[in-house]
Amino acid sequence: MPAAKRAASPTKNSSPKKSKPSPKKTTKEPEHNMNVNGCVDKKVEVASLKGMLKLNVGALEGVGPKMETHYNELGLKTIKDMGTWKYYKMAAAIVLLAETEEKGERHDGAKMNIDEALDKKFEKKTLKEVCKAPTACLQGVGPKAKEQLEALHINTVAQLANNKFFARAAAIVELAQYEA
Repeated sequence: MPAAKRAASPTKNSSPKKSKPSPKKTTKEPEHNMNVNGCVDKKVEVASLKGMLKLNVGALEGVGPKMETHYNELGLKTIKDMGTWKYYKMAAAIVLLAETEEKGERHDGAKMNIDEALDKKFEKKTLKEVCKAPTACLQGVGPKAKEQLEALHINTVAQLANNKFFARAAAIVELAQYEA
């Protein structure tokens, strides 16, 4: 065997060369697959939930300029404003709890009331009756607000609670809290 080859070959006492460990592979963040594309306009679909909170209400899919004007007249400029609007939240709570109300089953001495949410003439009504009442039964919804809501085809407490734009805005607000 030629000398050059002998020097390069391992001897009995030497171990074969160990290969260098390969560099650690970087793991790519898993891609998220969720979206709210049917909830917001195409131009804002890539926004984060937290970013959506600052968008004007017109960014909600289906809210055109005319509707946006009515929401704005109610003082609702952003998706966050809509999702946290106290009258929507009151209406949604009333409608949800009305489903559990049992006719004529209020116990003597029960103290439950929502007097600070309702105009005086609605304070003694059942939750189910309040659901059918005009939005102006909510304390603070005056004639101007009632007019704007009616322009949005929201005439009753139940219609306010079930309005898809308010509900979607509220869902965005809620889930934005959990966005990393």
